[in-house]
Amino acid sequence: DHVVVFPGFIGCTKEGKRITLARNKSDLSGSYGAAAIPAWMYENFTDSAILAADPNLVDKPSKIDELVYKESRDLSFSGFNILHHQAMLPCEEANVPINVRSTKKYPEQGTIIKRERELDPSRPIVGVAYKPSFYYTFIEKPGLDDMLGVIHRLTGIFERAGIQLLDIQGAIDEISFIYHGSCVKNQEQL
Repeated sequence: DHVVVFPGFIGCTKEGKRITLARNKSDLSGSYGAAAIPAWMYENFTDSAILAADPNLVDKPSKIDELVYKESRDLSFSGFNILHHQAMLPCEEANVPINVRSTKKYPEQGTIIKRERELDPSRPIVGVAYKPSFYYTFIEKPGLDDMLGVIHRLTGIFERAGIQLLDIQGAIDEISFIYHGSCVKNQEQL
């Protein structure tokens, strides 16, 4: 029945000394605060919304209305600078939706990050993130985990292209490959 407002840029050391948190760390404090209450919504007033691509690289990218926590974490980790990539974790655990919006365009709706959303088959790509020389390939297909040897076949593609994988992450019916441009022997293969 009330609104809680607290400064997100302020923290303290183990010794109790007050400090200013680094960039995007207020996202974490806001997320932990919202999860601790638990709030019905964590509103992060950073930007008007999360866009499908970087507006510095793509002319007039479309707004993303809804994301699930995992998509938002993946995009943040891969180059989106709207939210810290770990800021979704406390809210996801407490099932607190996040609304990324702007004070300048209030009450305009921003991007809602939540546990589930309706998938639109006509728009299979939600967003494209970019981080210089950092690459992330995500594959999702129903029944992927039942396909014998699929990881071996997929990693073979990277090996033949001379790409050294930094990490492989998987879940049911999905797999992600993470690699850096410096790991690529033949840059033309990218």
